[in-house]
Amino acid sequence: MKTPRFEIKILEGKIHVINQKIFDEYLTKFKPTDKVEMIVKRFKNTRTLKQNAYLWGVVYKVISEYSGETCDDLHLHFKMKFLKEHGKSGKLSICKSTTKLDTKGMTDYIDQIIRWAGDFGLEIPTPDEYYSVNY
Repeated sequence: MKTPRFEIKILEGKIHVINQKIFDEYLTKFKPTDKVEMIVKRFKNTRTLKQNAYLWGVVYKVISEYSGETCDDLHLHFKMKFLKEHGKSGKLSICKSTTKLDTKGMTDYIDQIIRWAGDFGLEIPTPDEYYSVNY
């Protein structure tokens, strides 16, 4: 089971849980003697559905029509090209998932793909250009 995440605000040095009731209900799953861990870090917005729709519906689609490759294959290719990391041992290469990117990371990823496509003379419309014509 995935550990839930709770949004909090820090006011005057004290933690305030945004949805206190659900947080309190979650805490009832623990015994009084259980040790628990709380990690507090700056919140990052995960990539948006709009970013993902633009990536798959515009960027990959334009490149797919030009190259003949499927969008799924393009996705795998670009993840290996731009989101590759070394595993814990340093011997394996792994790819980050785009679902784990924050909004800035997703923007950077899409921009890298667009620059790559530009090297082949492909012009990919910006989100504003695409959505102003198609919606």
